[in-house]
Amino acid sequence: MGVGSGNRSNDLIKPLVANHDYSIIDINYESRLLKLRDPRNSASNIEITYEQYLSNFKQLYLNWNHEKIFRYSQTLHFRYDAVRYSKFAIIAGKPLFQIVNNSKVTETVWLLLESHLLNEDRERIESISFVNEAPLCIVYPIEAPVDKGGTHTGLQLVKLKLGSEAEKLLYCHSTTNNNFSIHFFSVAKEIYFRKLNNTDGLVANVTFSPLHETDKKTSFDTCNFFQNPTFELEVYSEKDQQIFMDVTCVSTSFRDLVNVQVYYLDDYELVKPIMFDNHYEPGQIVKQEVPILTNSKYLLVCSTYGTPVSSEFQLVTSTRLSSSWRLISRIGLR
Repeated sequence: MGVGSGNRSNDLIKPLVANHDYSIIDINYESRLLKLRDPRNSASNIEITYEQYLSNFKQLYLNWNHEKIFRYSQTLHFRYDAVRYSKFAIIAGKPLFQIVNNSKVTETVWLLLESHLLNEDRERIESISFVNEAPLCIVYPIEAPVDKGGTHTGLQLVKLKLGSEAEKLLYCHSTTNNNFSIHFFSVAKEIYFRKLNNTDGLVANVTFSPLHETDKKTSFDTCNFFQNPTFELEVYSEKDQQIFMDVTCVSTSFRDLVNVQVYYLDDYELVKPIMFDNHYEPGQIVKQEVPILTNSKYLLVCSTYGTPVSSEFQLVTSTRLSSSWRLISRIGLR
């Protein structure tokens, strides 16, 4: 591994110099110290802290021969648009990736997330990026990975174990716009890795603004509840079956106290919600495992406790990888 200082000559600590590369010869994870060697002087070893590394270097180089360890590899390239993916910081709104182990034994796979280098002319922006394993409920907020590599360095290595015929869902998050590559490595050819470009059977969302500007309360304990934004949900599948849906309503402001209720379509008076929850939560509310029937219509009502602060909300519904989601052709939400 090596690091490069780039064209920053004014704020480098001594004896580092600009436009120069250094090899990393040792990393002490407990003390968070890195030992560098100057290739122009092999006797010159420089010890720096992790914080000094972040503030003094622009590039990180990794050189290794993956064919010595793995027989199969694959690389996916994608663009992260922070405006599109980070406005509502929930997992379902991120780039999603699927790994499936079609072999008969437990397999280990490695994933290397690579952040592409930005142009030198662009203003230096502190960027955090990572890939993480998604929980069963993907309408939850994102979480930074624990013990799965650095998120500031531009490279992150993730090691996963998959049981026989198991599958995992992963997501990527970044605080800035950037191009990324995910390098996938495995020993067995039966491991399937892909980016989920079509998530119609897994998740659906709609972004909306409050429909009625009124000073009157429209929470479910008032007679004005029917004035709230209301949406129709139908999950289409090859056959009628009961499934469990995860539902969330999220605001761009944590000052909004939000709630979401699910009703049968013929509940015209909105008096018999499915899994009624009388709590209003700041910024986001999550309702897990709501039992519904496929090919049947339901109503979803989003409300705030008091006048909305934000002008933009999002309603998200999702099935789970653990359910029969492959039999679902589309989640209709309008």
